[in-house]
Amino acid sequence: METSSWLVRNYGPRCTLVCAASVLQLIGARSEALVRTIELATGFRDKSGPPILAYVGGHSALDRGIEQAAMLAGISVRSRTRFVVRWEPIARSLDAGLPVVLNCYRAPSRQWSHSVLAVGYAEPPRRLLTLDPNDGLERWMRWLHPATGWVCTATFIEPSAGGSAECRRSAECRRSAECRRSAECRVPSAEDCTSSGDSGAVSGGST
Repeated sequence: METSSWLVRNYGPRCTLVCAASVLQLIGARSEALVRTIELATGFRDKSGPPILAYVGGHSALDRGIEQAAMLAGISVRSRTRFVVRWEPIARSLDAGLPVVLNCYRAPSRQWSHSVLAVGYAEPPRRLLTLDPNDGLERWMRWLHPATGWVCTATFIEPSAGGSAECRRSAECRRSAECRRSAECRVPSAEDCTSSGDSGAVSGGST
């Protein structure tokens, strides 16, 4: 997946926030204030990042901040953060061309308390292709194998009101070259960049 035009690189304890801002940019948001808007909504602190309470609730402060940032950038999205992380909703989101923010106790890079983006998947065995905002590299995470990554929460961001026309047209709604070569890998089409649903675990956090 070509990421240079939409990936927001991490700075300080903002990995979750820059991952969310990256998804917004992929969908079509155009603003330099995406990360800052989410910071203000979550009670972000420079030394520790967002508090754990920012992730809690049916419509968390993180979700509200993401939706507000999108609105101020001229698009409409729905965000939902889940503590019970299931394979099927992640796969559906990726099939729709929408990366998922994975907040990890331990990321595939072996960094503790870090967030990455799920950008592709393959099965069997079940694996997620992740994109790290620290170095911009892709790494595989094997599902239910904590040695390769341990997920705490997943944040799903999708266009609302019919989705983003820009995302539907985007040729960037593709997997990485490595993932595309796999016969087991699901590859979404650009026209599939519309909203996806949620339902049904890895329990496993970061700022």
